[in-house]
Amino acid sequence: MPNGWLNVPHFRQEFNYSCVAACVRMVMAYYGHNESEDNVRQLLGTKPRGTRAANVTNIVQLGFDVRFGASNLSQLQATLAANVPPIIFLLTGTLDYWETNDAHAVVLIGIDAATIHLNDPFFDTFSQQTPLANFQQAWATTGHLAAFIRPQS
Repeated sequence: MPNGWLNVPHFRQEFNYSCVAACVRMVMAYYGHNESEDNVRQLLGTKPRGTRAANVTNIVQLGFDVRFGASNLSQLQATLAANVPPIIFLLTGTLDYWETNDAHAVVLIGIDAATIHLNDPFFDTFSQQTPLANFQQAWATTGHLAAFIRPQS
């Protein structure tokens, strides 16, 4: 893992519609809290059409603080520096490693000068990399939605 990247465990989503649950599971595992994707899907109210992004706030029931809403690149960099891996909500159409344009969630694990590094639960391998400009375009489609999850203090 390159210096400055967060060592977030990678889990592949179990269903085409369970990316949010898989991302929440990755972030919780990063903090040492292991849950099955099934439990997380139930808590988030995941349906075959997906999970409402705002439902990430439901994990407060498991002892986490969650901040969900619009963000910016500076905030992402600051939270990474504070060892908090953000969950990013975006459309995949401008990500160079995707072939379709779908609503999706990913975990940000690192930012270089011109590259974003992601744990993308749709893929078996990690990390996925995409140019910063492509990421910003994909993220802008959701109004720069992100979730910042930390254990409650």
